[in-house]
Amino acid sequence: MVHPRGMRVVRGVFYVEAATGVLTALFALLDPGAFVAGLIPGALPPAAVELGRWYGVLLLVLALILWAALRDGREAVLRLVLVPLLVGDAVQIAVALRLGAVTEAFTPTVQAAIYASAVYAAVRVYFLRRTTPAGPARRIEDDGSHRD
Repeated sequence: MVHPRGMRVVRGVFYVEAATGVLTALFALLDPGAFVAGLIPGALPPAAVELGRWYGVLLLVLALILWAALRDGREAVLRLVLVPLLVGDAVQIAVALRLGAVTEAFTPTVQAAIYASAVYAAVRVYFLRRTTPAGPARRIEDDGSHRD
């Protein structure tokens, strides 16, 4: 069984991720030029800048899905959300490394994306290894304890 305090910390990390995702998405939606400039140095055509806004849309949806899974409280629901997010972490790291190599500029934003994805991936693996895929009625309480 997972120690309730450990799950409380894990849930806290995921809540921080969801909140940071919403804020980053809003930044990308409201000022895509500044958002993209943090990733890629130099001038970009308007269409490329607008791709930053599209990223914001997707990030907002993903952050809200994570938030909803956390609020639902069922382990099985959170697991369903975390598995594809874990795949996304790996892809995000690979794409960020490629972007840094292609642009020859590992900007602080690209570095932060790599580090954050690595931390989130590690926490996801911790949660997924210490919870059971079965038991859809099992709930994770806000204090980290479990209730059937």
